[in-house]
Amino acid sequence: MKSLFSKIIAAAAAVSMSAALFSCGGEGSSSESKEKDPNALVEDIGDDVNVSADDMPYGANITTLSKQDDGVLATTEFDTRYISIDEGKLFSNYFCSIAEKDSALFESVSYKPYLDALVAESGCADIQDYVNSYYERYKALVGADFKFTYVYAADCKDANSGFNFIPYDEKIKELAPDAEIRTKMALPIYLNFSATDDSGLGGEVIPRASYDFPLGVELGDTDFIWICIYNIDGNDYIIW
Repeated sequence: MKSLFSKIIAAAAAVSMSAALFSCGGEGSSSESKEKDPNALVEDIGDDVNVSADDMPYGANITTLSKQDDGVLATTEFDTRYISIDEGKLFSNYFCSIAEKDSALFESVSYKPYLDALVAESGCADIQDYVNSYYERYKALVGADFKFTYVYAADCKDANSGFNFIPYDEKIKELAPDAEIRTKMALPIYLNFSATDDSGLGGEVIPRASYDFPLGVELGDTDFIWICIYNIDGNDYIIW
């Protein structure tokens, strides 16, 4: 996807520019002992430059969760300086629960008062019916029955980023007045799929500029599916 790779290139450029702003490490510098991360999107800028991890852009330290070793249903990648392993599994399970039509898994990653309200507003009979309807949205988008094969969080917007969390905050407070929202982040998600029928389709999931994925339309960025992770009363949930 053009937008995804342009973001990667921009991240690499930002690291290169930052190299000129930091002093070089001398003999015995801690940077000399660091091993190169094979999962990093941005190449190491050299042992003679000290750059704090906090000064690197999103995407400079990508972690990969695999189906075989990490208990997720699709290969999942994200920057662990911004998103924890548990949060990574959470957003991965959200998308894969839709692809698998697994209402129990979908419910497990959702904030129950919020989910119940959306099910009621949608006119669906129950959570399974709601998950099925979401599956049909994606099926219409990709043109086949499908499973997700790759889930990537392309960025992370926290409460100080300027992202408009107000509609979500207000809805949560309306549904659960005593709920304590501790942290929140918004994630643009890039997806790959593979058809499970005989169509032979597969590749990128490119959202349409439509009501199906309204948050991307609102943000003017429909290359990604946008979701939020809220920590409410000490537990993490997907909010969409």
